[in-house]
This record gives sequence, structure tokens and C-alpha cells, in this order.
Amino acid sequence: MIGYLEYQKWISANWTVIENQTSTMMTQAAHKAYAVTQQMGHSIPTGVGLGVIGFLPGLAIGFARG
Repeated sequence: MIGYLEYQKWISANWTVIENQTSTMMTQAAHKAYAVTQQMGHSIPTGVGLGVIGFLPGLAIGFARG
């Protein structure tokens, strides 16, 4: 959405700041999700728990790198 608005010259975006802020938010979200899955411990079946633990940090890193 921001890219489209900038393309139309309706706004001016500082992409370095946007990337840094997005990266920070995604990293924090991944850490919180990891902490929650660790606290849930035995209530999650192993296959699901390991899938979530591997998926969420990967998702955060993917968004951070674009």
C-alpha cells in the first residue's frame, strides 16, 4: 500500500526507516510467539509445536528481508 501511494507521488516514504521498524516489530513478534510456545510446553503435540517454533521465526525473518 505504501509503495503504491509513493508510486502515485501522493506520499514520500523513507524506506530505510520503514524496513528497520518492520524488522524490529517482526523480531519482537517472533520472540513473543516463541516464548508462548515454550510456556505451553506439553499441551502442544510435538509435531505442531516444532512446526510453530520453526515457522514463526522463519516468517519474521522473511518479512524482515523483504
